[in-house]
Amino acid sequence: MERIGPVIVGGGIAGLAVAHELARRGIDDAVVLEAEGRPGGNIRTHAIDGYSIEEGPNGFLDNVPATLALVERLGLGARLLPSSDAARKRFLWRRGALRRLPEGPASFLTSPLLSLSARLRVLSEPFARRRPAREETVHEFASRRIGEEAATVLVSAMVSGVFGGDSRALSLESAFPKMYDMETRHGGLVRAMLARMRQARRDPSPRRSGGGPAGPGGVLTSFDAGLEILIRALAAEAGSRLRLGARVESIGFPGSAGIEVRLSGGEILRTPAAVLAVPAWDAARILDHDLEDAARILRSIPPAPIAVVATGFRREDVARPLDGFGFLAPRIEDLRILGCLWDSSIFPGRAPDGRILMRTMIGGYTDPRAPDLDDEALSAIVLRDLDRTVGIRAAPVLCRIFRYPMGIPQYTRGHPDRMRALDAIRERMPGLHLAGNSYRGISVNRCVEDAAPVADAVVAGLRARALRSGL
Repeated sequence: MERIGPVIVGGGIAGLAVAHELARRGIDDAVVLEAEGRPGGNIRTHAIDGYSIEEGPNGFLDNVPATLALVERLGLGARLLPSSDAARKRFLWRRGALRRLPEGPASFLTSPLLSLSARLRVLSEPFARRRPAREETVHEFASRRIGEEAATVLVSAMVSGVFGGDSRALSLESAFPKMYDMETRHGGLVRAMLARMRQARRDPSPRRSGGGPAGPGGVLTSFDAGLEILIRALAAEAGSRLRLGARVESIGFPGSAGIEVRLSGGEILRTPAAVLAVPAWDAARILDHDLEDAARILRSIPPAPIAVVATGFRREDVARPLDGFGFLAPRIEDLRILGCLWDSSIFPGRAPDGRILMRTMIGGYTDPRAPDLDDEALSAIVLRDLDRTVGIRAAPVLCRIFRYPMGIPQYTRGHPDRMRALDAIRERMPGLHLAGNSYRGISVNRCVEDAAPVADAVVAGLRARALRSGL
């Protein structure tokens, strides 16, 4: 049995970011165990026939200092690539047509996305009734503040676009904590936006005043060769401390001796601290042998299966100009796809000259069987819906399908209670930590932000352990 420093299970963005933060705190013996033959998890950039295709997320908002600071520390600042101005335009499939999402009050008042009565109801948001004592879903919050139609059309589409989720199932407090805080601090969304505008006048920097291709508060940003550049830099920094093909079967807690990490090949590592930076369902498998109560809670965080269908076309074979970010499809409309990103319009260089690249999402919490369809059936659904929305004149010159059977973690109603219960269990198990997108946010930014407090907790635990040993 080998005794080593802290062990991080999972070599995705969350685990690699924690390793980076531990090294910054002088903990240079942390080992990252990644089950796959490559790091990065769902962050992967494919270069195929002149196309640059992202399997998972295609960037991050540039309004989170932690991510930009990480980029600079890794020496990647010169390789940052902001999204194009065209990406400012976003669309919704509504009543048989792509309709542009309004960017301000004036355009909202004349937008055909909602009925006149629904638009007037949105404008009455400052007079909405107060938050109830019970936990609200995203839909309940939106319906209470901006009305049922806006909640069903606009908010449900946003939720399916971000989480692949169902607004009637997700917890507002956990899934969209900024919205929850806006009401908590300011009493409503309009009041919160007015407060932000006053702050922007005092501090008119672009990241504060907001707006931009990614929407309020940030610009969607990637790298010149795709998002995987960030993973490669973090993996290179970890060096030999990153072990690929190292599948963890379970971890045990043999009292004061520390934590035992058991690998699939029979190897056992003894460590004072273990960070599970894997999805909740994988963490449940690892903890099931020795911490059944935690495993049971982790299994109650459901996934939303997703398939991403990347298609490349000759420009002349798509009737509609792809002059924007892409579109979402509310679940009440007649498309099966969740939405489509026009990647070659969002970032330059994503497709060869004269070609375009789109990535279409299908499946999610409300259509979990879609990703199980075979390639032919899945691509037929996607091409049918793309033909209806943007007009397809010929077959794609490229098609790649990426399936995620477990997909995106869903912060359903009760998620705050689950997190509190997990925290209580971990307090009884010194040295055990959780990181990743199953708990406190699904974005790249949130995983990077979360790395610092996780690293601080690991260091505090190591110091407390050393103190106890010295007594």
